[in-house]
Amino acid sequence: MKRNLGYRVEDAMRHLSNNVSLSEIVNQKEIRVVGLKRSGNHAIINWIRKQHHGEVWHLNKIPVKRNPYRFLYEHYPKEKLKQEAKGNFTKKDCLIYSYEDHALEQITDKEFDKKSELYLGKSAIKYDVIILRDPFNMLASRFKKGYMYEGKMSG
Repeated sequence: MKRNLGYRVEDAMRHLSNNVSLSEIVNQKEIRVVGLKRSGNHAIINWIRKQHHGEVWHLNKIPVKRNPYRFLYEHYPKEKLKQEAKGNFTKKDCLIYSYEDHALEQITDKEFDKKSELYLGKSAIKYDVIILRDPFNMLASRFKKGYMYEGKMSG
């Protein structure tokens, strides 16, 4: 709770200071990928990555309505993630971030979308990719990998 309050204050200060990085393009291309587990997300993301040259980042399985860099830094405390979380963005040719097993309403939340540039930096071009797989194959794959129990999806 204390950490979340600190994050809100930090976000407000960054927003009020009109951080230079908020006005300049950081990501030449931003690709938001949405899919269900066992739908071939990583195969498609890796194919997209290979189509780009230069600095390409992939933020994997991020939670909804949270700063992705902060979340990743909390779990993998690396200095470059800390700097990105604070808004000291490095220029990227392509930023790919993926959501798995979240409702579209959560992913496209209007309040979070307003903070997108604050959390990810400004992008020249934005794309959304929705990955769909035959439901029978996906369910069979989930069952085989143990992602289902008592008729409920786990995640």
